[in-house]
Amino acid sequence: MMKYYFALFLFLIPFVSFGAQETPRFDVSSTQSEILSHIQVRSVLANYQRDFLVGELRNFVSQSRPSRLYASSGHSKAREYLKKRIKELDNGEGTKFFIQSFSPDFESAIDFYRHNFEQNIASVYSSESKEYKEYKVITNSITEQLKSFKEKELFGENIIWYSPTKNSSPRHGVIVVGAHYDSTLFDEDSGLFVTKESFDGADKNASGVAAGLSSIEILSQLNLNHDVLVVFLDLHEWRQLGVKSFAESLPELLSKLGRENSDNVLEIFIDLFALAHRSFEHKDSSARLSLVYAPVDSSFHRSSMEVAQQFRHQMQLGRFGSRVELRPGPYAMTGADYFWNKSMHAIALTHDFESDPNPRIHTPNDFIETLDLLAFDQNFRSIMAGIIGYSLNLRN
Repeated sequence: MMKYYFALFLFLIPFVSFGAQETPRFDVSSTQSEILSHIQVRSVLANYQRDFLVGELRNFVSQSRPSRLYASSGHSKAREYLKKRIKELDNGEGTKFFIQSFSPDFESAIDFYRHNFEQNIASVYSSESKEYKEYKVITNSITEQLKSFKEKELFGENIIWYSPTKNSSPRHGVIVVGAHYDSTLFDEDSGLFVTKESFDGADKNASGVAAGLSSIEILSQLNLNHDVLVVFLDLHEWRQLGVKSFAESLPELLSKLGRENSDNVLEIFIDLFALAHRSFEHKDSSARLSLVYAPVDSSFHRSSMEVAQQFRHQMQLGRFGSRVELRPGPYAMTGADYFWNKSMHAIALTHDFESDPNPRIHTPNDFIETLDLLAFDQNFRSIMAGIIGYSLNLRN
Protein backbone atom coordinates (compact mmCIF):
# COMPACT_ATOMS: atom_id res chain seq x y z
CA MET A 1 0.00 0.00 0.00
CA MET A 2 1.21 3.47 -0.78
CA LYS A 3 2.57 5.36 2.20
CA TYR A 4 1.57 9.00 2.47
CA TYR A 5 4.87 10.47 3.52
CA PHE A 6 5.09 13.23 0.92
CA ALA A 7 7.22 11.29 -1.51
CA LEU A 8 8.55 14.02 -3.76
CA PHE A 9 9.43 13.93 -7.42
CA LEU A 10 10.84 17.05 -9.05
CA PHE A 11 11.25 17.43 -12.77
CA LEU A 12 13.43 20.45 -13.65
CA ILE A 13 12.71 21.67 -17.17
CA PRO A 14 14.50 24.79 -18.47
CA PHE A 15 12.10 27.11 -20.24
CA VAL A 16 14.70 27.82 -22.89
CA SER A 17 13.93 24.45 -24.44
CA PHE A 18 10.39 25.68 -25.11
CA GLY A 19 11.14 29.28 -26.04
CA ALA A 20 9.33 32.40 -24.91
CA GLN A 21 6.61 34.23 -26.80
CA GLU A 22 7.80 35.13 -30.29
CA THR A 23 6.16 38.55 -30.06
CA PRO A 24 5.44 39.35 -26.40
CA ARG A 25 2.16 41.19 -25.88
CA PHE A 26 3.75 42.81 -22.82
CA ASP A 27 7.35 43.95 -23.03
CA VAL A 28 9.43 45.73 -20.38
CA SER A 29 12.24 47.82 -21.81
CA SER A 30 15.77 47.47 -20.44
CA THR A 31 15.45 50.91 -18.84
CA GLN A 32 12.18 49.97 -17.12
CA SER A 33 13.45 46.61 -15.81
CA GLU A 34 15.75 48.34 -13.29
CA ILE A 35 13.18 49.77 -10.88
CA LEU A 36 14.13 52.41 -8.31
CA SER A 37 10.75 53.84 -7.27
CA HIS A 38 7.02 53.19 -7.30
CA ILE A 39 6.70 55.79 -10.05
CA GLN A 40 8.52 53.28 -12.24
CA VAL A 41 6.36 50.44 -10.88
CA ARG A 42 3.24 52.32 -11.94
CA SER A 43 4.80 53.00 -15.34
CA VAL A 44 5.54 49.30 -15.90
CA LEU A 45 2.14 48.08 -14.71
CA ALA A 46 0.33 50.79 -16.73
CA ASN A 47 1.44 48.89 -19.84
CA TYR A 48 -0.14 45.67 -18.62
CA GLN A 49 -3.67 45.87 -19.96
CA ARG A 50 -6.65 44.83 -17.88
CA ASP A 51 -7.76 42.65 -20.79
CA PHE A 52 -4.62 40.53 -20.31
CA LEU A 53 -5.53 39.77 -16.69
CA VAL A 54 -9.23 39.21 -17.39
CA GLY A 55 -8.34 37.08 -20.39
CA GLU A 56 -6.27 34.78 -18.17
CA LEU A 57 -9.28 34.45 -15.88
CA ARG A 58 -11.73 33.68 -18.68
CA ASN A 59 -9.44 31.24 -20.45
CA PHE A 60 -8.59 29.29 -17.31
CA VAL A 61 -12.26 28.90 -16.41
CA SER A 62 -13.25 27.84 -19.92
CA GLN A 63 -10.35 25.40 -20.29
CA SER A 64 -11.08 23.60 -17.00
CA ARG A 65 -14.80 22.93 -17.22
CA PRO A 66 -17.05 21.39 -16.02
CA SER A 67 -15.28 21.99 -12.68
CA ARG A 68 -11.89 21.67 -10.99
CA LEU A 69 -12.97 19.20 -8.33
CA TYR A 70 -9.92 17.18 -7.35
CA ALA A 71 -9.46 14.05 -9.53
CA SER A 72 -12.18 15.17 -12.00
CA SER A 73 -11.74 15.61 -15.75
CA GLY A 74 -11.79 19.41 -15.37
CA HIS A 75 -9.12 19.22 -12.71
CA SER A 76 -6.87 17.25 -15.07
CA LYS A 77 -7.55 19.77 -17.83
CA ALA A 78 -6.60 22.59 -15.46
CA ARG A 79 -3.24 20.93 -14.78
CA GLU A 80 -2.43 20.55 -18.46
CA TYR A 81 -3.58 24.05 -19.33
CA LEU A 82 -1.37 25.60 -16.63
CA LYS A 83 1.70 23.72 -17.85
CA LYS A 84 1.08 24.96 -21.38
CA ARG A 85 0.21 28.51 -20.42
CA ILE A 86 3.23 29.06 -18.17
CA LYS A 87 5.52 28.19 -21.07
CA GLU A 88 3.70 30.67 -23.29
CA LEU A 89 3.85 33.56 -20.81
CA ASP A 90 7.46 33.32 -19.67
CA ASN A 91 9.74 35.98 -21.15
CA GLY A 92 12.71 35.56 -18.81
CA GLU A 93 16.23 34.23 -18.96
CA GLY A 94 17.38 31.41 -16.70
CA THR A 95 13.82 30.55 -15.66
CA LYS A 96 12.79 26.99 -14.93
CA PHE A 97 9.59 24.97 -14.82
CA PHE A 98 8.88 22.21 -12.27
CA ILE A 99 6.23 19.64 -11.58
CA GLN A 100 6.14 18.59 -7.94
CA SER A 101 4.27 15.30 -7.85
CA PHE A 102 3.43 14.26 -4.30
CA SER A 103 1.51 11.71 -2.28
CA PRO A 104 -1.09 13.72 -0.33
CA ASP A 105 -1.28 13.24 3.43
CA PHE A 106 -5.00 12.48 3.41
CA GLU A 107 -4.83 10.94 6.88
CA SER A 108 -3.70 14.20 8.46
CA ALA A 109 -6.60 16.00 6.78
CA ILE A 110 -9.08 13.43 8.08
CA ASP A 111 -7.66 13.86 11.59
CA PHE A 112 -7.90 17.64 11.27
CA TYR A 113 -11.60 17.66 10.36
CA ARG A 114 -12.43 15.15 13.09
CA HIS A 115 -10.50 17.15 15.69
CA ASN A 116 -12.17 20.36 14.53
CA PHE A 117 -15.58 18.77 15.04
CA GLU A 118 -14.71 17.46 18.49
CA GLN A 119 -13.19 20.74 19.64
CA ASN A 120 -15.69 23.23 18.19
CA ILE A 121 -18.95 21.27 18.02
CA ALA A 122 -18.98 18.18 20.24
CA SER A 123 -17.56 20.09 23.19
CA VAL A 124 -20.19 22.83 22.85
CA TYR A 125 -23.44 21.17 21.73
CA SER A 126 -25.41 18.18 22.98
CA SER A 127 -25.33 15.13 20.72
CA GLU A 128 -29.11 15.51 20.40
CA SER A 129 -28.94 19.12 19.24
CA LYS A 130 -29.63 20.25 15.69
CA GLU A 131 -26.19 21.86 15.41
CA TYR A 132 -24.37 18.71 16.51
CA LYS A 133 -26.27 16.50 14.05
CA GLU A 134 -25.84 18.89 11.11
CA TYR A 135 -22.10 19.34 11.58
CA LYS A 136 -21.64 15.64 12.23
CA VAL A 137 -23.15 14.87 8.82
CA ILE A 138 -20.98 17.53 7.14
CA THR A 139 -17.80 16.26 8.82
CA ASN A 140 -18.60 12.69 7.82
CA SER A 141 -19.22 13.82 4.22
CA ILE A 142 -15.77 15.43 4.04
CA THR A 143 -13.86 12.64 5.76
CA GLU A 144 -15.52 9.94 3.67
CA GLN A 145 -14.47 11.75 0.51
CA LEU A 146 -10.91 11.97 1.80
CA LYS A 147 -10.95 8.25 2.58
CA SER A 148 -12.06 7.59 -0.99
CA PHE A 149 -9.13 9.64 -2.33
CA LYS A 150 -6.74 7.72 -0.08
CA GLU A 151 -8.04 4.32 -1.11
CA LYS A 152 -7.59 5.21 -4.77
CA GLU A 153 -3.97 6.19 -4.08
CA LEU A 154 -4.37 9.47 -5.95
CA PHE A 155 -1.52 11.97 -6.26
CA GLY A 156 -1.19 15.74 -6.29
CA GLU A 157 0.71 18.09 -8.58
CA ASN A 158 2.08 21.48 -7.63
CA ILE A 159 3.08 23.35 -10.78
CA ILE A 160 6.04 25.67 -10.22
CA TRP A 161 7.74 28.47 -12.16
CA TYR A 162 11.13 29.74 -10.97
CA SER A 163 12.96 32.95 -11.85
CA PRO A 164 16.42 33.62 -10.38
CA THR A 165 17.38 37.15 -9.41
CA LYS A 166 19.27 38.97 -12.14
CA ASN A 167 21.00 41.32 -9.72
CA SER A 168 24.66 40.82 -8.90
CA SER A 169 24.17 41.65 -5.21
CA PRO A 170 24.12 38.73 -2.73
CA ARG A 171 20.92 36.73 -3.02
CA HIS A 172 18.26 37.17 -0.38
CA GLY A 173 15.54 34.72 0.52
CA VAL A 174 13.03 33.41 -2.01
CA ILE A 175 9.66 35.08 -2.60
CA VAL A 176 6.93 32.52 -3.25
CA VAL A 177 3.59 33.48 -4.82
CA GLY A 178 1.00 30.72 -4.42
CA ALA A 179 -2.47 30.20 -5.92
CA HIS A 180 -4.49 26.99 -5.80
CA TYR A 181 -6.17 25.63 -8.91
CA ASP A 182 -8.57 23.04 -7.50
CA SER A 183 -12.11 23.85 -6.36
CA THR A 184 -14.95 22.46 -4.27
CA LEU A 185 -18.70 22.84 -4.14
CA PHE A 186 -20.98 22.49 -1.13
CA ASP A 187 -24.76 22.29 -1.11
CA GLU A 188 -26.09 25.67 0.04
CA ASP A 189 -28.80 24.12 2.22
CA SER A 190 -27.17 21.05 3.74
CA GLY A 191 -23.52 22.06 3.58
CA LEU A 192 -22.66 18.64 2.13
CA PHE A 193 -19.89 18.09 -0.40
CA VAL A 194 -21.22 17.94 -3.98
CA THR A 195 -19.40 16.00 -6.70
CA LYS A 196 -21.58 16.03 -9.82
CA GLU A 197 -22.56 19.62 -10.51
CA SER A 198 -20.78 21.86 -13.00
CA PHE A 199 -19.44 25.14 -11.62
CA ASP A 200 -16.77 27.69 -12.50
CA GLY A 201 -15.12 28.58 -9.18
CA ALA A 202 -14.35 31.95 -10.74
CA ASP A 203 -13.39 33.93 -7.64
CA LYS A 204 -12.13 30.92 -5.69
CA ASN A 205 -9.83 30.41 -7.22
CA ALA A 206 -9.63 31.17 -10.91
CA SER A 207 -8.95 34.78 -9.87
CA GLY A 208 -5.85 33.73 -7.91
CA VAL A 209 -4.66 31.53 -10.77
CA ALA A 210 -5.10 34.38 -13.28
CA ALA A 211 -3.15 36.69 -10.98
CA GLY A 212 -0.38 34.09 -10.73
CA LEU A 213 -0.19 33.64 -14.50
CA SER A 214 -0.12 37.39 -15.12
CA SER A 215 2.57 37.82 -12.47
CA ILE A 216 4.81 35.42 -14.42
CA GLU A 217 4.44 37.54 -17.54
CA ILE A 218 5.51 40.64 -15.60
CA LEU A 219 8.07 39.32 -13.11
CA SER A 220 9.97 37.33 -15.73
CA GLN A 221 11.12 40.67 -17.20
CA LEU A 222 12.06 42.54 -14.00
CA ASN A 223 15.25 42.65 -11.96
CA LEU A 224 14.29 41.94 -8.35
CA ASN A 225 16.53 41.33 -5.34
CA HIS A 226 15.03 37.88 -4.75
CA ASP A 227 14.56 34.66 -6.60
CA VAL A 228 10.84 34.20 -7.27
CA LEU A 229 8.71 31.07 -7.33
CA VAL A 230 5.12 31.15 -8.60
CA VAL A 231 3.36 27.97 -7.46
CA PHE A 232 -0.01 26.68 -8.63
CA LEU A 233 -1.11 24.53 -5.74
CA ASP A 234 -3.14 21.33 -5.82
CA LEU A 235 -5.52 19.97 -3.15
CA HIS A 236 -5.87 23.31 -1.44
CA GLU A 237 -9.55 22.74 -0.80
CA TRP A 238 -8.72 19.62 1.22
CA ARG A 239 -6.91 21.06 4.25
CA GLN A 240 -4.45 22.80 1.93
CA LEU A 241 -2.53 19.56 1.34
CA GLY A 242 -0.71 21.03 -1.66
CA VAL A 243 0.66 23.84 0.53
CA LYS A 244 1.66 21.32 3.17
CA SER A 245 3.61 19.25 0.68
CA PHE A 246 5.26 22.33 -0.78
CA ALA A 247 6.27 23.66 2.65
CA GLU A 248 7.70 20.27 3.63
CA SER A 249 9.67 19.94 0.41
CA LEU A 250 10.87 23.55 0.04
CA PRO A 251 14.39 23.01 1.47
CA GLU A 252 14.94 20.07 -0.89
CA LEU A 253 13.58 22.01 -3.86
CA LEU A 254 15.83 24.99 -3.17
CA SER A 255 18.83 22.73 -2.66
CA LYS A 256 18.22 21.29 -6.13
CA LEU A 257 18.26 24.86 -7.44
CA GLY A 258 21.70 25.37 -5.93
CA ARG A 259 20.58 27.60 -3.09
CA GLU A 260 22.98 27.59 -0.14
CA ASN A 261 21.59 27.30 3.41
CA SER A 262 18.36 26.10 1.89
CA ASP A 263 16.84 25.31 5.31
CA ASN A 264 16.18 29.00 5.94
CA VAL A 265 15.80 30.91 2.70
CA LEU A 266 12.09 31.69 2.44
CA GLU A 267 11.63 35.45 2.41
CA ILE A 268 7.82 35.31 2.24
CA PHE A 269 5.02 33.06 1.01
CA ILE A 270 2.06 34.95 -0.49
CA ASP A 271 -1.20 33.00 -0.78
CA LEU A 272 -3.58 34.49 -3.36
CA PHE A 273 -7.26 33.57 -3.58
CA ALA A 274 -10.69 35.17 -4.05
CA LEU A 275 -9.41 38.51 -5.39
CA ALA A 276 -12.30 39.68 -7.58
CA HIS A 277 -15.27 40.40 -5.33
CA ARG A 278 -16.89 43.72 -4.50
CA SER A 279 -20.55 43.70 -3.59
CA PHE A 280 -23.13 46.05 -5.10
CA GLU A 281 -23.41 47.84 -1.76
CA HIS A 282 -19.70 48.74 -1.97
CA LYS A 283 -19.51 49.40 -5.72
CA ASP A 284 -18.66 53.09 -5.23
CA SER A 285 -15.93 52.42 -2.66
CA SER A 286 -12.36 51.18 -3.04
CA ALA A 287 -11.52 47.60 -3.95
CA ARG A 288 -10.97 45.64 -0.74
CA LEU A 289 -8.54 42.97 0.40
CA SER A 290 -7.75 41.22 3.65
CA LEU A 291 -4.08 40.63 4.40
CA VAL A 292 -3.86 37.75 6.86
CA TYR A 293 -0.79 37.12 9.00
CA ALA A 294 0.16 34.86 11.95
CA PRO A 295 -2.36 34.55 14.85
CA VAL A 296 -2.08 36.65 17.99
CA ASP A 297 -1.39 33.57 20.13
CA SER A 298 1.55 32.57 17.91
CA SER A 299 5.10 33.13 19.17
CA PHE A 300 5.76 34.32 15.62
CA HIS A 301 2.97 36.93 15.71
CA ARG A 302 4.96 40.14 16.22
CA SER A 303 7.50 39.35 13.52
CA SER A 304 4.73 38.25 11.15
CA MET A 305 2.79 41.46 11.80
CA GLU A 306 5.86 43.59 10.99
CA VAL A 307 6.33 41.81 7.66
CA ALA A 308 2.60 42.19 6.90
CA GLN A 309 2.81 45.91 7.61
CA GLN A 310 5.83 46.27 5.32
CA PHE A 311 4.07 44.44 2.51
CA ARG A 312 0.89 46.49 2.88
CA HIS A 313 2.95 49.69 2.87
CA GLN A 314 4.46 48.70 -0.48
CA MET A 315 0.98 47.89 -1.82
CA GLN A 316 -0.23 51.32 -0.75
CA LEU A 317 2.74 53.09 -2.33
CA GLY A 318 1.59 51.64 -5.64
CA ARG A 319 -1.56 53.80 -5.40
CA PHE A 320 -3.77 51.47 -7.41
CA GLY A 321 -6.83 51.99 -5.25
CA SER A 322 -7.14 48.84 -3.13
CA ARG A 323 -8.00 49.15 0.53
CA VAL A 324 -6.00 46.54 2.45
CA GLU A 325 -7.03 45.50 5.98
CA LEU A 326 -4.50 43.69 8.19
CA ARG A 327 -6.12 40.72 9.94
CA PRO A 328 -4.38 38.23 12.24
CA GLY A 329 -5.10 34.56 11.62
CA PRO A 330 -6.16 31.90 11.94
CA TYR A 331 -8.21 31.81 8.75
CA ALA A 332 -9.41 28.41 7.58
CA MET A 333 -9.13 29.12 3.85
CA THR A 334 -5.37 29.72 3.77
CA GLY A 335 -2.50 27.25 4.08
CA ALA A 336 -0.16 29.94 5.44
CA ASP A 337 -0.24 28.22 8.85
CA TYR A 338 2.02 25.49 7.49
CA PHE A 339 4.71 28.19 7.21
CA TRP A 340 3.78 29.99 10.44
CA ASN A 341 4.25 26.71 12.32
CA LYS A 342 7.83 26.64 11.00
CA SER A 343 8.38 30.31 11.96
CA MET A 344 8.48 31.28 8.30
CA HIS A 345 6.94 34.46 6.97
CA ALA A 346 3.67 33.96 5.11
CA ILE A 347 0.63 36.08 4.33
CA ALA A 348 -2.69 35.52 2.57
CA LEU A 349 -4.32 38.11 0.33
CA THR A 350 -8.02 37.52 -0.23
CA HIS A 351 -11.48 39.09 -0.20
CA ASP A 352 -12.46 41.35 2.70
CA PHE A 353 -14.10 38.49 4.57
CA GLU A 354 -15.17 40.66 7.51
CA SER A 355 -16.63 43.75 5.81
CA ASP A 356 -17.51 42.50 2.32
CA PRO A 357 -17.23 38.69 2.04
CA ASN A 358 -18.09 36.88 -1.19
CA PRO A 359 -21.20 34.78 -0.41
CA ARG A 360 -20.93 32.86 -3.69
CA ILE A 361 -17.67 31.07 -2.87
CA HIS A 362 -18.09 27.27 -3.01
CA THR A 363 -21.51 27.65 -4.68
CA PRO A 364 -22.65 27.20 -8.31
CA ASN A 365 -23.05 31.00 -8.50
CA ASP A 366 -19.32 31.72 -8.36
CA PHE A 367 -19.01 32.53 -12.05
CA ILE A 368 -17.27 35.36 -13.90
CA GLU A 369 -20.38 37.47 -14.43
CA THR A 370 -20.76 37.88 -10.66
CA LEU A 371 -17.25 39.34 -10.25
CA ASP A 372 -16.16 42.96 -10.14
CA LEU A 373 -13.41 42.96 -12.77
CA LEU A 374 -12.35 46.53 -12.02
CA ALA A 375 -11.79 45.59 -8.37
CA PHE A 376 -9.89 42.50 -9.55
CA ASP A 377 -7.63 44.66 -11.71
CA GLN A 378 -6.99 47.12 -8.88
CA ASN A 379 -6.26 44.32 -6.42
CA PHE A 380 -3.88 42.60 -8.84
CA ARG A 381 -1.91 45.78 -9.50
CA SER A 382 -1.72 46.52 -5.77
CA ILE A 383 -0.41 43.00 -5.14
CA MET A 384 2.19 43.36 -7.89
CA ALA A 385 3.28 46.70 -6.41
CA GLY A 386 3.60 44.93 -3.06
CA ILE A 387 5.76 42.12 -4.45
CA ILE A 388 8.04 44.41 -6.47
CA GLY A 389 8.34 47.06 -3.76
CA TYR A 390 8.89 44.52 -1.00
CA SER A 391 11.69 42.80 -2.93
CA LEU A 392 13.42 46.08 -3.84
CA ASN A 393 12.64 47.81 -0.53
CA LEU A 394 11.35 50.88 -2.33
CA ARG A 395 11.06 54.05 -0.29
CA ASN A 396 8.69 56.06 -2.47
